[in-house]
Amino acid sequence: IVSFASCSSEDNNTTIENESAVKVMTFTATQEGDEQSTRAAISTSDSKVINWESDDKISIFDGTNNKQFTLTDGAGSTSGKFSGEAGQSTSYTAVYPYQPNASLSGDDVTNVTLPATQNATDNSFDKNAALMMAQSNSNTLNFKNVVGYVKVKPTFNCTRIDLKAF
Repeated sequence: IVSFASCSSEDNNTTIENESAVKVMTFTATQEGDEQSTRAAISTSDSKVINWESDDKISIFDGTNNKQFTLTDGAGSTSGKFSGEAGQSTSYTAVYPYQPNASLSGDDVTNVTLPATQNATDNSFDKNAALMMAQSNSNTLNFKNVVGYVKVKPTFNCTRIDLKAF
């Protein structure tokens, strides 16, 4: 009996792994439809295809926490791998570009901002204004565009274009 009593306290000290602990994860980000839409940079070989760039970052919500993930593989292509730390979850919501102040409540993402002034680059667009979202139950994110794009090709020397919606 003495032997049993001395072992019983040690046997009850089992370690239970915390499933919500933050760990390093990788998500594969793909584009919607026929690879003619998503963000980052327009392909130099096909103007309808938009590729991920090496400095791209996304927000991933692992429940309610907003985590920053960075492109680690796939620069220059339509499919990229983003790595960062997040908690294990049954569902993930992602926003491009990374939005440090964004929050998730149920299915609603709030505090997402688009710049009032957008700075396009030659044959491309301002990546801070190319808002996309994805929701998934796995580590594959199929991003959908949330905004539209306007392509402008001036036939004269132009340094600024103002577009106004009424």
